[in-house]
Amino acid sequence: MKRIIRYLLTVFLLFTTFSHVYALEVSKSDLTIEKGGSEKIELYANSESELSSVTFTLVYSTYDIPASFYVVSGASDSNPNGITHTISFDEAKSGKILLGTIEISVKRNASDTVGSVNIHTASGKTAEGETVNLNNRNINIKVGASQEEPTTTTTTTTKAVTEIDKNLLEKIDSKIVKITLKKDQFDYTVKVNETIDELDLKPIAKDKDTKIEISSQKLSELKDNKITITAKNGEIEQVYNITINTKEDVIVIDKEEFNEDKSYKGKWIVVSIVLVVALLLSMLFNRKK
Repeated sequence: MKRIIRYLLTVFLLFTTFSHVYALEVSKSDLTIEKGGSEKIELYANSESELSSVTFTLVYSTYDIPASFYVVSGASDSNPNGITHTISFDEAKSGKILLGTIEISVKRNASDTVGSVNIHTASGKTAEGETVNLNNRNINIKVGASQEEPTTTTTTTTKAVTEIDKNLLEKIDSKIVKITLKKDQFDYTVKVNETIDELDLKPIAKDKDTKIEISSQKLSELKDNKITITAKNGEIEQVYNITINTKEDVIVIDKEEFNEDKSYKGKWIVVSIVLVVALLLSMLFNRKK
């Protein structure tokens, strides 16, 4: 009888241990998006324990199919413009917890036909301060046909839209580097000292309705040494790629200060003559003795 009771207790403990659910969940994991289109996916955390915060990293496989995360109302995101997010709640929550939405878009000129969005390195912190790991989640995207182009009756409107599309940003402010935006140019390269850990780029839009997103500016987190700024106004989207190159501190030497001083040659000639004369006088004085 004791063995049976012990066995039942063991089974019960195992059941309670493994019955806790710690998982990420998305409202849709496979989708098709037309060129120039976008779709929003809800991201959840499932937990039987009450969680006070959830941390995860969100990355996408191609710049043709970028993704952005927007935190749910009533919660805060520690890094809304980066790739690693920590979502904190006012009160600890359990069950199926809505973290926010992932907006996935496909560029009009996309060359890639497939892409993916990966949410990984996820963990939750319980109300008691315990850290629990959450599973990874992947979203697969297929690129559909392009959206219909404007008809010939809207030629004038199309020209105006094209001009806006090429100039969505007014400027990019920074106290560390200087970026001068040029017409029809969206790829820039800047150099920074190795002592710089993070940039301070601040994109300024021409239109107040333009939505701007910027990737992480920490040099250690850059992908291909690039900071990506995405400007979007309605269906118009433009991506600015800022490539970061590091350089060592340059020591500038004043050549005039280090010019060879040739005056010493004349001084040594005079000294040599004096020494020779002194030697000759010494020899003559010794002979007279």
